[in-house]
Amino acid sequence: MKIIVTKRAVGAKSDQLQLIRDDGSVSEIDMPRQGILPHDLLHFVVESGFALPGGFLSIVANGIEPGFAMVQSHAPSMTHKRQAGIAEAMVEAMQTQLWSGQFDHAAFEYALQMATEARSIAVPECPAEMQCRGVFQQALELTQAWLNLSEAQYLEFDFHLHGTTAESEQ
Repeated sequence: MKIIVTKRAVGAKSDQLQLIRDDGSVSEIDMPRQGILPHDLLHFVVESGFALPGGFLSIVANGIEPGFAMVQSHAPSMTHKRQAGIAEAMVEAMQTQLWSGQFDHAAFEYALQMATEARSIAVPECPAEMQCRGVFQQALELTQAWLNLSEAQYLEFDFHLHGTTAESEQ
């Protein structure tokens, strides 16, 4: 699936995420601005960096509309949607680290525990600290690239269920 994220005008409250599936179908959603890497773009970093199958982007890549995929990944007590819940919890845990501006493995692990327990799903084993730090570093680098874009510029990525590649900046 191709992911295109476009920066809107300076005063806009959101930017655009376009998802082009391998079958050519397209979905677009707004990404609210929050001063750090947008949440939906952080999914790209976390789902690819931790090789998480069944997360938000994987669900969308398989043909589900983003609105329904969001419901699935945020729904509490849906044990059959455990993978989506774990991916969402890991994104939220990494988001706490971006907000703090530095990586703290114990804080990441605690945030992961709280986010999965809030969804009534079993807490997964936390990835190794080195892997987490690597994903955090990727998130920081993408945050900087994102913040450096001007209005109407975009970043484009390929998302694959078992790996991703950054393609271009326009």
